[in-house]
Amino acid sequence: MNTRNLALSGLFVAIMLILGYLEKVLSLGWGYGIKLGLSNCVLLLCLYWFGVGNSLLLMVAKVFLAALLFGGLNAITLSLSLGGGILSMAGMILLVFVVKDVSPVGAGMVGGVLHNVGQLLVAILLHRFPVLYTYMALLVVIGAVMGAITGSLVLRLKHFLPYERRQRFGFAGKKEAPRTS
Repeated sequence: MNTRNLALSGLFVAIMLILGYLEKVLSLGWGYGIKLGLSNCVLLLCLYWFGVGNSLLLMVAKVFLAALLFGGLNAITLSLSLGGGILSMAGMILLVFVVKDVSPVGAGMVGGVLHNVGQLLVAILLHRFPVLYTYMALLVVIGAVMGAITGSLVLRLKHFLPYERRQRFGFAGKKEAPRTS
């Protein structure tokens, strides 16, 4: 990793933490754990920008730093966050790098759904309370809707990706030339 990507990674983690904090403070009041997932928009953009390895590191950094900064540094909160984050990233990685030809909106929707499924499965394993499965249908719908929003934001932000990355994922226009920096 070069110095530029290291600095960008730090900037992206900071942006994810700020967005996560704003979501926590400005809760929508829709129910426990239901948030827009704006920090996941940054994470999806990082997946296109940096690829798999660095994006996974950024997700883990976001989880641990958010827990440390916002008072959730306990085993349950970390398990829920990591469970949702890992399953979400796995789904988005599968779509972006294996299936390919999936738009950021589709990847965001799958990421949102799998994030909620991952957190719910961890909650069921930890609390041994199977009635939580009844919450699954709502969380799948909410995850898809919120994931579509975050994916749409990434679709709008794709022009910030380096030219080579835009070209790789089919985001570069036909007449577009690489930017020099």
